[in-house]
Amino acid sequence: MELTIEKRGKSYRNVHQARLKELRQYLETLTPQEDAESLLVLADALLVYSHSQALLKRSGKELLEWLKAFLDFLRDRENEVKVAPFRPKNSNSSFLLVNTPDVPYLVDSLKTILQKLPQRAKVISHPVLTVQRSGGLLTSLDKKTIAGPKESFMLVQFEGARNLDTAAIEEDVSRVFLAAQVVGRQREEMDKKILFLSDMAEDQDQKHFLEWLLNGNFICFGYAAVDVSGTNGRTTKAGFTEAPLGWLPQSLFIRGKVTGSRYS
Repeated sequence: MELTIEKRGKSYRNVHQARLKELRQYLETLTPQEDAESLLVLADALLVYSHSQALLKRSGKELLEWLKAFLDFLRDRENEVKVAPFRPKNSNSSFLLVNTPDVPYLVDSLKTILQKLPQRAKVISHPVLTVQRSGGLLTSLDKKTIAGPKESFMLVQFEGARNLDTAAIEEDVSRVFLAAQVVGRQREEMDKKILFLSDMAEDQDQKHFLEWLLNGNFICFGYAAVDVSGTNGRTTKAGFTEAPLGWLPQSLFIRGKVTGSRYS
């Protein structure tokens, strides 16, 4: 996989604004008004967070057709992860569309999958959008800066592979991203636990260390609250006082007797 981040200068800003202006003109005559704002939000986000010229070089009319397909893809998401192929006309590449609630390390997870492929694959855009849904159906789409639930939308390009069968790739992305959703939810809970521990800090160094952990400088693999009691010689009884988070299997703390070992 190749991930290219290009420098942005005055030329990019000019092309960006020109594309948005051109799209507005098309939207005035070609698109129902209820979709106009969503298409513009999507266009702006895709162009801003694009790592490739694949979008900027499209004509306004062609880009609008792509945007309509993207919006149709986003309209309905029944499960946590939605993946689908996108094969536009007049393109020598195949594309993959991915939509899921935004959690950390999605790009890294996707990169691991794509690196194993023989095809040259690029994440050409990855905007994070503020999305409201009702029963999985899209009710509003807005910029990332607007308050509300955040969702990732990824556009992956397979260069020079016009009719690539992406079924196996779609399955891998769904499987890995579902796991990422579980980890993302548990990470939020673990951050709350670390924040709770910061209230117990006894000096400023401990507080600074916990702040460093909370600022994304550390990946917490697990959290457990354990009650250790009934010490009798070398025998200790230990048990979870609440459900553990992350990678901490029950076997680490055998309910009943733990002999000759120390746990933390």
